[in-house]
Amino acid sequence: FSNLPLFPFAMMGGAVLQKILQRFNKRTQLVDGAIMDRISGTALDFLIVAAMGTVSVTAIGSEVAAFVILCMLSLLWQLLCVLVISRFLFQQYPIENALPCFGQSTGVIASGLILLRMVDPNSRTGVASAFAGKQLIHSPIMGGGLWTALSIPLFRIIGIYGMLGVTTAITLLFLGISIYLRRTAPA
Repeated sequence: FSNLPLFPFAMMGGAVLQKILQRFNKRTQLVDGAIMDRISGTALDFLIVAAMGTVSVTAIGSEVAAFVILCMLSLLWQLLCVLVISRFLFQQYPIENALPCFGQSTGVIASGLILLRMVDPNSRTGVASAFAGKQLIHSPIMGGGLWTALSIPLFRIIGIYGMLGVTTAITLLFLGISIYLRRTAPA
């Protein structure tokens, strides 16, 4: 268990605890919602600072040119996702929904949360809750989970073009599902 990421399990435990508290807090009033919002906001700020402090830039080494090319290509892809694709995927608050995903995919979850706090500091849009809920599924599978563990061995077996095909197919599948769900959702 030493290689499993702690964050998704902590989120799942938090979700279970929240459901229990929501069920029993109506009668007992053990938890004050306003205080919990302040505590979670403060904890989020500490998480952001701690995560940003652990990012290492010395690991690039002698591969600076390849790193810069990959950064530029991924930045172009991310900008396309935030400015264009997000408008198709999210009916409400497309930029607010896209920014935490942008931060997460270009750094860590904390980067995404920083961007979300910048555009929605009081969490009025509900995007923070939706983003946290998404992490319960995303983190164990994609973000540090199953896909992360399988991607290097899969890459060694099928090569760069095979991997490009797999990732393109997965991307198109999820885009298709999102567009389908948006069209079938009630107005």
